[in-house]
Amino acid sequence: MSVNLRHEELQLEQEKRRVALRRARELKARIDGYLKEKQNIPNGFEIQEEYCQAKAAILNYFQAGEEQWKDWHWQMTNRIRDVKVLGSLLKLTSEELEDIDKVGSTIAGSITLLSSTCHSRWSKRSCMVQAIPSIEETKDRYGAEDLWEKSLPHLPQLSPEDIPTDSLLM
Repeated sequence: MSVNLRHEELQLEQEKRRVALRRARELKARIDGYLKEKQNIPNGFEIQEEYCQAKAAILNYFQAGEEQWKDWHWQMTNRIRDVKVLGSLLKLTSEELEDIDKVGSTIAGSITLLSSTCHSRWSKRSCMVQAIPSIEETKDRYGAEDLWEKSLPHLPQLSPEDIPTDSLLM
C-alpha cells in the first residue's frame, strides 16, 4: 500500500510541475515584447548624466537649490501646471504641446518636477505615458450617451417628467 501511495505522490508532483511549467510559458509569452525590447531600455546608470542636466535646468528655471529639490513640499508646490513650462523643460514639439493643451482643457493635471527630469528619447516617452494624459483620453467612445443608449438598451429611457414625484426623496 505504501508503494502505491508513494507512486501517487510522485504522479501528483509531476502533474504540479507540468502545470507550473505550462503557466511559466504562458506568463513568459505575455512579456515577450518586453524581453525583446529590454536591451534598448536604459538603466539609471546610463541616463544619470541626462538626469543631472535636466535637474539642473529645472532648478535654474525655478531658481532653487538642492535643499528645495529634496523637499517634497517644495516639489508639490512647484509642480508643473503650465504647458509652456513643461514644453520648455522637456523640449516638446509644437504638436505635443498642442495635444497636451487640448487634454488640459478637459482633464485637470500637473506633473511633478522629479517626473519632468525625463529627457532622453526613451525616458521622455515613458515619462509622458506615465505622467501626462494622452490626447487619446479625450476621444472617449464610452461616454454617458453611449452608456444609456447602447450599453443598457433594456432599461427604459425616462425623462424627468416621467418620474413620479411622490417616489422622490425630499
